[in-house]
Amino acid sequence: MRDPHLAEDVVQETFLAAIKNQSFAGKSAPRTCLTGILKHKIIDVMRKNVREIAASDLMSDKVLICTNFLMMQVTRLKSLLRGTCQKTY
Repeated sequence: MRDPHLAEDVVQETFLAAIKNQSFAGKSAPRTCLTGILKHKIIDVMRKNVREIAASDLMSDKVLICTNFLMMQVTRLKSLLRGTCQKTY
């Protein structure tokens, strides 16, 4: 993680998750357990960041232009299909 503040938050979330979940059986070292939790917390943060970036991209001009174009094509295809269906009956 490149943001030190975000890294600190993830480490704190890791310790909180370990404290809340008292299912540590002692079959491995506590460090191993904490590392596993930390790995999953980092993955969660990365997934969240990807979703946020993707959502912000939805409002870009290129996406809106493509969406409008696709909607016009769908409308055109629907009208063509209606005309074809009406002729066959």
